Amino acid sequence: MNQRFSFNQGWRFARGYWPNAVDPAYPMEELAAWDPVTLPHTPRYEPYVNGDNPTFQGQVMYRKHFPTPQCHGKLVFLEFEAVMGVTDVWLNGTQLRTKFADAAPDQDGTVHTNCGGYLPFVVELTPFLRDDGDNVLVVLADNRDAPQVPPGKPQVVLDFTYFGGIYRNVWLDVLEPIHITNALFEDLPRGGGVIFTYKPDGCTVHTHVRNTTDMDQALKLTVSLGDAAEASSSFVLPAHSARTVTQTLHPAQPVLWSLDRPHLYPLTCTLLQNGAVLHRYEEQVGLRQITCSRERGVCINGVRAPLLSGVNRHQDYPILGNAATPLLQRQDAILYKSAGFSVVRTAHYPMSVDFLAACDQLGILVIEATPGWQWYPSGDDQPFTTRVHQNIRQMVRRDRNRPCILAYETVLNETYHIPPGYTRRMEEIALEESADARVAAESYGYDPAANGIDALADFIYGFQDPLAKTSKALMFHREYGDIWLEAYGG
Repeated sequence: MNQRFSFNQGWRFARGYWPNAVDPAYPMEELAAWDPVTLPHTPRYEPYVNGDNPTFQGQVMYRKHFPTPQCHGKLVFLEFEAVMGVTDVWLNGTQLRTKFADAAPDQDGTVHTNCGGYLPFVVELTPFLRDDGDNVLVVLADNRDAPQVPPGKPQVVLDFTYFGGIYRNVWLDVLEPIHITNALFEDLPRGGGVIFTYKPDGCTVHTHVRNTTDMDQALKLTVSLGDAAEASSSFVLPAHSARTVTQTLHPAQPVLWSLDRPHLYPLTCTLLQNGAVLHRYEEQVGLRQITCSRERGVCINGVRAPLLSGVNRHQDYPILGNAATPLLQRQDAILYKSAGFSVVRTAHYPMSVDFLAACDQLGILVIEATPGWQWYPSGDDQPFTTRVHQNIRQMVRRDRNRPCILAYETVLNETYHIPPGYTRRMEEIALEESADARVAAESYGYDPAANGIDALADFIYGFQDPLAKTSKALMFHREYGDIWLEAYGG
């Protein structure tokens, strides 16, 4: 059966890049000079009042020794919830790769493990684990200015801070050769992992199952919503193949998710063979359907939502930088709810899953932003655009089942000099990943119809006529000083 372990303890940390530390034979007496740390971690505690002092930027290294799990014949993966900037990971001296990084090397051809600081990436450890003895995992994290890594803008002119390090959780997953996949690892448009959708006529669960063995396997998949509904399917999965199993649930008396009553159900997907559990996947989901129209505004389960007032949120904290605990993440959500806010816009990047889980539980809607702010690098053959598209895909794959998600902000925020059709393509990618996705865009001084935004966007903010008939989108007033200009012009 699958197992998940926290991988946050037992690290050593040093500022700078020490190439010899990648070697498993790096002397232990030199490693002893590194700081012992526990994740989440920030490279340097920053002063409470920073003034004109720049926050830390540079390369940092983490190293961890760990025994090979007792998992003969199983598969071992490592999930980093987020590491700031450009990241390279080595296990026992071998660099680990991801499909996304392979598809978007640097302009000089260098391939990193991951490029980006706000979304998870998953690497497989299985082929490189030692049969006995010590394993050595090394992480190089670089938060220096990187114009080709979204959001890309240099720190000195950015209106938020990158900070750095492995600032969210790391998880070790041990899976059977036959398992429910991880969507972040599989890299399948509108696929991988588990996809849950709710409609008034029932709930649909799509579960992606992979068989890595040399034999066909007879399997059974059971899905349930707590005690409210259950469905089972039996099937044969050929050797070295994968398939998506689609099942429908019909809870008799469903309790719907809303802002005032954010009821959550435990969704459980259990993969069995001859009665033995191979994989059990669990997630909290809400039964809710959101529709948007100019006539009725935002409706949740057919009921028009009241005035949706909200806040923009950045993830940094005094002294800690981005390395906030789950309790601090939840505390922010509680403060927003207590203040009467019903929407949070994640300015200008995806937030921690701990914060989003709190929004699910408390009844707060989230507009989740693609990393980007006033930046688009010029030139041809650049990896920036590919990485922007990858960020959107990973963001939707991570959060597509969350009831709190109102829309994905698929735009490089306040970036005026992007090519025609650029925003339209970003919207299309989100919809390629989820048929139920709603997208938010912006229009600054140009006709949204000319860029194709009007055909897809559910929300638009920016300087435009809010009553324009060229767009189906609703309009959000974004910030305090912009309300008069956006609503009335001049």
